[in-house]
Amino acid sequence: MILQRIIILLILIIFSCQNLRIEAQTVEPKSDVTQAVFPEKIGFVNDFENLFTEEEVTFLENALDYYKRNSNREIVVITIDTLPNHYQFDHYALLISKNWNVGEA
Repeated sequence: MILQRIIILLILIIFSCQNLRIEAQTVEPKSDVTQAVFPEKIGFVNDFENLFTEEEVTFLENALDYYKRNSNREIVVITIDTLPNHYQFDHYALLISKNWNVGEA
């Protein structure tokens, strides 16, 4: 019984290590950041689709500035019409945050 548990544990460890190796190989190079085209950062609120009123932008800018000063964390809002071709939302969000240095001192 103990031998079976050890074998199962070893199989799970080997399987986990192989999954980690596969995930490490699928990480895209940082050159994506420089190859992608990003709009220029305006501030905390980057409303390229004009979804917010001027009052809403001012309110959000002040709130996000206050949050950054008091938490040492940064949040940026961006509105765009569509994602560039071949980008998924989470990947594009990560790349644009790196390009804009969001959250970095």
